[in-house]
Amino acid sequence: MNDRDITFLEKIQLFKKLKSYLTKKLANDEKSNEELKTIIIELERWGKDLEKRANYYDL
Repeated sequence: MNDRDITFLEKIQLFKKLKSYLTKKLANDEKSNEELKTIIIELERWGKDLEKRANYYDL
């Protein structure tokens, strides 16, 4: 892993990977934990912000 700042596009990719991974974990675990659900909700909020910024920067 490089020791450099994360780019905006990398943030979007990271968001998508995290949301996908955690959503699959939640779906596979019937006794899913509330903390995981909360993290997914926060990720969705972050995703909305990233989407707004992507539109602003015309990415």
